[in-house]
Parts: sequence; structure tokens; C-alpha cells
Amino acid sequence: MKEKKTTEVFSMSFLDIMACGFGALVLILLISEFNEVEIIENKYTAELFLTKQEEIVTKNNELNEFDNELTSKLKNLISIQEELDKVKENLNERTNIAESLTETSQLKQSQIIVKKADQKQPEKQVVASGIRIDSRYLIFIIDNSGSMFYAAPWRSVIKEIETIITTFPNLEGFMVMNDTGRTIIGAGNWVKPTKANRIDAVNKLRTVNVVSQSNPIPAIEKSINFYGKKFDDVGIFIVGDDINENKDVDKRLLEINRINTKSDGSKYVRINALGFLTSRSSNQAYATPEDNDKYLTLMRELTEQNGGTLVVID
Repeated sequence: MKEKKTTEVFSMSFLDIMACGFGALVLILLISEFNEVEIIENKYTAELFLTKQEEIVTKNNELNEFDNELTSKLKNLISIQEELDKVKENLNERTNIAESLTETSQLKQSQIIVKKADQKQPEKQVVASGIRIDSRYLIFIIDNSGSMFYAAPWRSVIKEIETIITTFPNLEGFMVMNDTGRTIIGAGNWVKPTKANRIDAVNKLRTVNVVSQSNPIPAIEKSINFYGKKFDDVGIFIVGDDINENKDVDKRLLEINRINTKSDGSKYVRINALGFLTSRSSNQAYATPEDNDKYLTLMRELTEQNGGTLVVID
């Protein structure tokens, strides 16, 4: 009797087939998941691209708007610059006119006044005529040389100084020095213009010694540097008949103008002058007509350039 053959359900072939099937299924699943991720990533990248593209368009629009605004502002700036150029041109024209008027005013203000000694006029009118009387401090620089003493103007010098002191309404102090800069009245301090001080000053001037170089420039420079630059509203009166200056007069004038001019163009002191024509005196005169002319020429230039007046006393 033959032995009956048994059949195994789970043979090796079957197991191989099942393993292959599972492997194929796993492979299909893996492929399917990878494609899904790739699609998602592609989708995400496309959305990002569209977003960035929209942002770029927005930025371009903003840049175009900014460029248009910048162009408009540049046009406005160009228009403003053109208006400024017109204003500057107008200001230059007005400045030239103002300078011309200023020169004319200075010429009128710095006129030369000729005063006759025998004319009887009120003291205030004589001194105030053509002379600015707004100074609070006065410095008299006098030439006390022989020609001023012996050619007979010394009494007039004293009278003029006293008259000027009494004429200035807001005067707070005065002093007198000779042309070398040596103080005769005041001793370096301001003398109050009281009646007693005026009388004392007149008495001192009557007895002053004859010591002079007939050159007021050193005293002018001292007055500006030591008093004009420390006190406001200082006026100088130069009193003389001639000048003994060996250096170039024009250079000395420039130097005086330089030290007397502030940074804003105004002056530290106002310079006036009294000129005596001693060469016409009947007494023995030490000054010649040429000496008088030289002094008057210098004083005319000096007073005109420094806001003052030259008074010629004949």
C-alpha cells in the first residue's frame, strides 16, 4: 500500500510570493508618499514665488512713486533756487544802492565847516552845527607846540574845548592829552563834566607847558586802543595846526582805520578835528601855509573815514 503524500499549505514558494507581494506593496506606498511630498513642496514653492513676485511688483510701484515724488521735489528745489538767485540779485542791487547812499551820507556828515573867529553865534549852535553830539565820553588831543601858543590860537583852543564839553547833552566824562599821548587832564581816568571840573580844566590848559611833536597819530592810536575799545560812545577831538609825520601818511591812515574798525564794520570812536590856520596870524608863526594844508588834508580824510567832522577856525 502506497504511503499517502501530504501537501504543505505554507511552502517556501508561497512564502516567497507573499514576501514579494508585501515588498511590492511597501514599494508602492513609499513611491506614493514621496510623490505627495514632492507635490506639496512644489505647491509651496509656487505659492512662495507668486508671493515674492507680488512683493516685487509692490516694491517697484513704491519705487516708481518715490521716484516721481523725488522728481517733483527736485523740480521744486530748482524753482526755489531760481527764486533765491533772483532774491540775491535783488539784494546785491539794494546793497549797492545802500553803499552809495552811505557814502553820500558820510560825505554830508563829514563836511568841512569853516568858522570865523569874529562871528558871534550861540555856543551850542557853533559846536553842534555839523558835529554829532551823541558821545558819552570825549578825548581832546591837542597840539601844544610853539605855533599853537605863540601864533595866538591858544585862547580859542581853550574856549572851544570848554564849549564842546558844555554842549554834549549826555556827556559822562572827558580827558585831555597832548599829541604824544601824555595825559594833561584826567590822569587816565574820566573827568566828570561838572562846572568845577570844567573851571579846573581851563586853568590847567592856560598854564600847560609847551611840549609837543605836532603829530597826533600816537595819541589817536592810544585813545582807540585804551579807551575806544573799552567804553561805548567815545568821541575824539584833534586840535592842531600842522603835522610832523615822517612816515607815509596814507599808510598811517590805513592803520588808524584798521584799529578803529570793529568786526561788523562800525567804528570804536568817532574822530573830529579842529584846524587852526596859524600861518595867517599877525604874530610870529611857526607853521607855514603848506603845514596848515597838510594838516587839514589829513584831518579831512581821517574825519570822513571815521564818522566825524573837520572844523576849520580862521
